[in-house]
Amino acid sequence: MGCYDLAAKKNIASFSMKTVSEKAGYSWYKMGRVTITENCELFFSRAWTTQIHISFPETIGRTYDVWAELKFIGPMYHANQQGDSHIFLGLMILAEVQ
Repeated sequence: MGCYDLAAKKNIASFSMKTVSEKAGYSWYKMGRVTITENCELFFSRAWTTQIHISFPETIGRTYDVWAELKFIGPMYHANQQGDSHIFLGLMILAEVQ
């Protein structure tokens, strides 16, 4: 998980999950802090199956705390589950750092 600058072709922030909630359903996670560039995308897995473009005139150059409402399922995240492992994104919030 992280933030990638498409123009510069480099990661500008990496977020790691130390623990995943054991409760069923979605939980809020503070992903980290990022200063948004002109071509910034948030991604949630190495496969890049979920990407969110966050570069808009009003966000470029500003620093935000990134929060995501995520659900993790499958044996990669929960040893007692079977089947495929997936990450589901419910909501994402950019909270501007003052």
